[in-house]
Amino acid sequence: RSNSIPLIVQGSMVIGADGLNSLVRRHYITGNRDRDPQCWHGATHYRGVVENFPTFLDGSTMILAGGVKGVKAVVYPISNPKDGTQTINWVLAVEEDAISEDEGSYKDHILKLIREQGFNLGFLDVEDLISKTTEVMAWPMVDLDPLDTWTDSKIAIIGDAAHGMLPVGSGGAMAALLDAVALRAAFEEGLEAKASTNQILRDYESRRYKDASLHQGKCRKQPAENVVQEAMDKFPIGTDIPAEYDQRIRDIMAKIHNPQTFGSVEDLLILGVSKGIITKEQAEQLKSL
Repeated sequence: RSNSIPLIVQGSMVIGADGLNSLVRRHYITGNRDRDPQCWHGATHYRGVVENFPTFLDGSTMILAGGVKGVKAVVYPISNPKDGTQTINWVLAVEEDAISEDEGSYKDHILKLIREQGFNLGFLDVEDLISKTTEVMAWPMVDLDPLDTWTDSKIAIIGDAAHGMLPVGSGGAMAALLDAVALRAAFEEGLEAKASTNQILRDYESRRYKDASLHQGKCRKQPAENVVQEAMDKFPIGTDIPAEYDQRIRDIMAKIHNPQTFGSVEDLLILGVSKGIITKEQAEQLKSL
């Protein structure tokens, strides 16, 4: 931070968990220095939270409305129903070239887009939800191209710093936890084998690099949204969509995120952190942290 006092610390290694705009990656990982691997995808995510909003459907359903073109809404509750209301989180993905510097204009901007696109879900008034939002935030749809390496001598990066990905099913949060599992395993086995810190960090990278890079690519394809877009293009408004489309989305998400039903601790991991982006084996590893 610009107002921080410089601090010198001593240690045996550096783990850069400093996010998408990682300075550790930029300045200290050979092969990634002085270049920007960030990739802009021509869209903005507007987000907000509304308390005491009327419960919709069964009180636990996530809504994905819209495909890969125009405006897409993702809406889901983040609290249990109480007296017919809940706290609702929403995201609106908008195709656009830039984000306005005037934060006060965000709400009017996206409400206009919602009206133009004709969002009408019947059971959920998206326009009313956004209108009741106190603070609307905006983030560019940015991820990272796969890096040359995540490690350099006794320095390594982890999480979004290493493999920032598009927000598909909270994949980034889960990927960071799986990095932690791999880092722990690398150290446990490496220390037992009396490996050097350099070797241990390289082992961590080898355990995660391929899977995380493939996950980045899957998120870029937005496969579920493509199925929704296909249905929108094929069927007129008001038409019942054949059940096969629902099944295709379920199959796609199962291949990407491997949702499982677990016991109490695993349920907490899935619902609170990952929304189902792990296998049962991975959940067992995370539980032991």
